[in-house]
Amino acid sequence: MSPTTRSHNSPTKPVIELPTSLPSSAPSTTSSSSTLPSDSKSSPHTSISENGKPTLAILGTGWAGWTLAQDLGHSSSFLQQYNLVVLSPTRTMALTPLLASAATGIFDFRIAEEPIRRLSLGKDVVKYQVWCTGVDVEKRVVRCRAAVGSNGREKTNSGLKEHSDGDGEDGNGEFEVGYDKLILAPGSEVNTFDTLGVKEHCLFMKSVAGAMALRERILDCFELASLPTCSVEQKRKILHFMIVGGGPTGVELAAEIDELVQDHGFESGVMKVKEDGEVSFGAAVWCTGNKAGSVVEGLEVRKNEAGQRLLTDKWLRLLRKGEDNEVVDGVYALGDAADIEGGELPTTAEVAVQKAKWLAKHLVAGEEGK
Repeated sequence: MSPTTRSHNSPTKPVIELPTSLPSSAPSTTSSSSTLPSDSKSSPHTSISENGKPTLAILGTGWAGWTLAQDLGHSSSFLQQYNLVVLSPTRTMALTPLLASAATGIFDFRIAEEPIRRLSLGKDVVKYQVWCTGVDVEKRVVRCRAAVGSNGREKTNSGLKEHSDGDGEDGNGEFEVGYDKLILAPGSEVNTFDTLGVKEHCLFMKSVAGAMALRERILDCFELASLPTCSVEQKRKILHFMIVGGGPTGVELAAEIDELVQDHGFESGVMKVKEDGEVSFGAAVWCTGNKAGSVVEGLEVRKNEAGQRLLTDKWLRLLRKGEDNEVVDGVYALGDAADIEGGELPTTAEVAVQKAKWLAKHLVAGEEGK
């Protein structure tokens, strides 16, 4: 598999250099962002803080968030100091390099995902299946809406409908989680470039749910093409699998589908099309890249020129807007959604995992910059 993007590589070799520790003292131009106050600046919004320990929340369970949650969730010394909250719209973490193979039936989908609740080793680790609707870094709260029933496919809380009276916060599945420290790793979203019809008619290869939907569509196309009532021209249309985007995801998926088609006894070939016009297809997969998610868009902090990524200092602390280097107290950012200012790195799994392991190591060690 091509080690080019986060969804297509295994994080093995070092690709970045990070400081050997969190800052021992904050520079004069910053706030004391590494110092964890003995009492949270805001009252807790959930019951998890009733034991008196501070709360560390992780938003997102992609390569960065999952790695960090694993390392912290399995550290008894860390859990003696903190409550750990994991916020994610999905039940599992997708092993993205395996999605194309799983979608074409090479192996079972269970091999391409890891249950997030496997992290819940004790009462001090909590996981909520939610969408993040906003982050208030001044009040230190994450606003959430239940994603139960969607498993990340869409921003709904369909699992609550039959149990909801539609009245109040409990009815619509919205609530707030208070934190003392927050790790932002929300990842990115599929970029449709506002192309008409993409959301309604295309499939996406960014999650296990998306890969499962593609597998069902491919198998349905094979069954339809096998019917005796299907003409040659109809078969040609049904078995036309369109992949939009020629990056690693598109190339790998094209290779897997080509092999699958030949295994089923169908002939593969090239369809020539004009620059303009319409082309029929049995399945269309959108693999054109990603964009910033709503969490990044909603934060009034420092971002890169394109506004697509949050900017941090070299200790991964989120930077406030402005020319100075003031940081947001207690908030770190990593993964697809963040970059170190002045040291932009590719959105790869290697970078995400190394940042996560570095941060987990120093949080476990208790190096809070006091």
